[in-house]
Amino acid sequence: MAATVAKRLRQKKGWTQECLGARTGFTGAAVSAMERLIHPVSDEMLVQLERVLGDGTGIFEEMRELVRLEKLPEQFRGYAPIEQKAVALCLYANHVVHGLFQTESYERALIADGYPKPTPERQLDGHRDPHPRPRDVPGDPGGSC
Repeated sequence: MAATVAKRLRQKKGWTQECLGARTGFTGAAVSAMERLIHPVSDEMLVQLERVLGDGTGIFEEMRELVRLEKLPEQFRGYAPIEQKAVALCLYANHVVHGLFQTESYERALIADGYPKPTPERQLDGHRDPHPRPRDVPGDPGGSC
């Protein structure tokens, strides 16, 4: 889209590709490659196109964000604007079972693989829950899962 707009505005002013290149600090070949979509338009070229062709409209400035998004893989393009507006990030961690669903064997496995390695004072045996979960709940596997 930026290439088409730049080409039309260049032609409207009656400039050649070499003329536009000289005014923007790029070569005529670079302008030609951008207009024919051989090379994607760079952020710096958009800044210079805004300065030379934009005439205060801000059109190329607005395209800068779209061009940046275009460089992302397609599956991530929708997330970038959301992420920029985010005021907080939350982590959904599904690799640890919390609270009442933990069994003693699960707790032991978590503590045994912890980093840094637990000190003897932090071992599971020294930190028993003063209010253990009852094991007579119907359907409770009793710590065997």
